[in-house]
Amino acid sequence: MAELIQICRGSLLLEDGAFYRLKRSADVFVKGLLIIVAISLIVGLVIETIGFVREVTGPSPEAEIQEIRQNIRQGFQMAESFGAEIDPEVQEIIETYMDWGFGIGARVAKVVEETTPLPAPTGDLFEAVGKFVSYPFGWMSTWMSYGLLVLLFAKLMGGRATIQQMLGTTSLVAVPHLLDLFNFIPCLGVLLSLVAFFWGLAIYIKGTAVANEFGLGKATLAILLPVIIPFLLMVALILIIVMMVTTGGQ
Repeated sequence: MAELIQICRGSLLLEDGAFYRLKRSADVFVKGLLIIVAISLIVGLVIETIGFVREVTGPSPEAEIQEIRQNIRQGFQMAESFGAEIDPEVQEIIETYMDWGFGIGARVAKVVEETTPLPAPTGDLFEAVGKFVSYPFGWMSTWMSYGLLVLLFAKLMGGRATIQQMLGTTSLVAVPHLLDLFNFIPCLGVLLSLVAFFWGLAIYIKGTAVANEFGLGKATLAILLPVIIPFLLMVALILIIVMMVTTGGQ
């Protein structure tokens, strides 16, 4: 485990030694899988715990509806302060339908609450646990499916990686996504997610290059082709459909 932590730390600095050390491991795929699962569980635990606490301690549906009503009325007042003329009858109609819709929503929420076999906090807890447990599967699915596509294009360009080496070295892409722990912080969470994405992209390019024994240029191309080709095919298909429709209308 200590070795794996050192490899992860080295990958954040894009150190060649960290990637080669992982690639040359006899159990490179197993180590890559452990990286994906461990980081996804850490991120999932924090995110779902925060979500559960917010759900339990959050305002009631009635309070949320009242807040939305107030925000909409403030929107009308702000529009009028900027010189917009709103017909009082139109505003009354909008508020009437708004209250009608909110009334239906409140009744539905009450029915759901009364017919749910578990108390709300218990149900929220089971939902959070379910999402937490499913986190690694989503990460593993993306990691494996995209990794195999990149390996296919890398092979066409002379890459020498085995499936185990490709998936193992590119698993390090998950390490910067520990920053996703802060997604719950407004503004800062989005900024850190962007940092994690581009940091992870740099690590993925490095891992692909090391695994396939070629330069960063080829690695970047191998990574982009699985995205570019479907996009170009979609554009070509749209152009063909437009041409067929245009020709058929003449």
